[in-house]
Amino acid sequence: MDPEAAGTPWSILIAGLVALAYGIALTRGAAWIGTPLSARERRGSAVMLISLGAAWLFLFWTQTWPFYNQLKPYLVIILATALWPAATAGFIGWFIYFGVIRLFKNR
Repeated sequence: MDPEAAGTPWSILIAGLVALAYGIALTRGAAWIGTPLSARERRGSAVMLISLGAAWLFLFWTQTWPFYNQLKPYLVIILATALWPAATAGFIGWFIYFGVIRLFKNR
């Protein structure tokens, strides 16, 4: 498989940086869009976004780093295989709770 055939996964990099930056901003006391969060929700949201951002940045690194002879260590392959669906499911869960359930719960 030619690694240059697929190109650089810019969407993973941008999503990772945005999630990581917003998670860090939440830990620093940034304002939330919409109704205010409780302390527990703020911590949970910040931890989830930081974890998602770190997972997506790890996935970006595994897809762009020129490993020796294009051979990746087993741990990198296992983590990349497990983190891809976990990060996607985590973001969907975060979005459903904070974007949908919480929106209708406060009305």
